[in-house]
Amino acid sequence: MCRDIIVPVEAVLRTLTGRKPQAPAEHILQGARVTDVSSEGAVTRPDMTAWFADFAAEPRTGGGEGPQRNMPH
Repeated sequence: MCRDIIVPVEAVLRTLTGRKPQAPAEHILQGARVTDVSSEGAVTRPDMTAWFADFAAEPRTGGGEGPQRNMPH
């Protein structure tokens, strides 16, 4: 059974013009490599692409918690 979860994040991915592209985050969460969906310098917070990749790689226990490392600053 698939359940939706809500996880607070420090920032969402945004292009340099301020758009919030859904596809890169969605593909990363589905397991795509960051380098395959986002170019270096294409988003305002590239550290968040790594956060989404870490989140996608962690097994879910149903609690909805994000990566156990600190949020990027």
